[in-house]
Amino acid sequence: VTRQTEQELITGPTQLTPIQHWFFAQNLPEPQHWNQAMLLQILQPLDTTFLQQALQALLIHHDALRLLAQREASGWSLTIAAPNDQISFVRVNLVALPELQQIAVLEATATQLQSGLNLTNGPILRVALFDLGPQQPARLLLVIHHLAIDIVSWSILLEDLQSAYQQLSQGQLLRLPPKTTAF
Repeated sequence: VTRQTEQELITGPTQLTPIQHWFFAQNLPEPQHWNQAMLLQILQPLDTTFLQQALQALLIHHDALRLLAQREASGWSLTIAAPNDQISFVRVNLVALPELQQIAVLEATATQLQSGLNLTNGPILRVALFDLGPQQPARLLLVIHHLAIDIVSWSILLEDLQSAYQQLSQGQLLRLPPKTTAF
């Protein structure tokens, strides 16, 4: 049985899930660093305009990617923000660098993106496309705070990203599957 939720854009205050309550109870010194990242090999050239549009579609479709957290006297609260026009996306050209330097820059950029997540003001999703030259596949790095993603959610998110990109690149109307839940 597939459960569906509100299909419209969801914004505003939302309740913490049990695992989110647990997370905030840990009082981590740098809670923004608790994230998951996925580094993908891209075997075909990507049009960055379509990629950014597909990422924007994910932000609109997957409400949890817009979560913001506030610490209040009574504890933590969550709000789902309205989507903004700019996805946190950077393209990094590493073509002129030797392979070892490419790896070092990729790792440094990944660390910077992961430390740049901001639970209070956003973003909690950051993306980088690394161009390594014609001899190697490009890499696409997605960094998402763990409040918004878990290991099971990655397959859904990546499938939606691929579908959105494919539809946009083929001039089709963008249609993602119905939401089953806001998280």
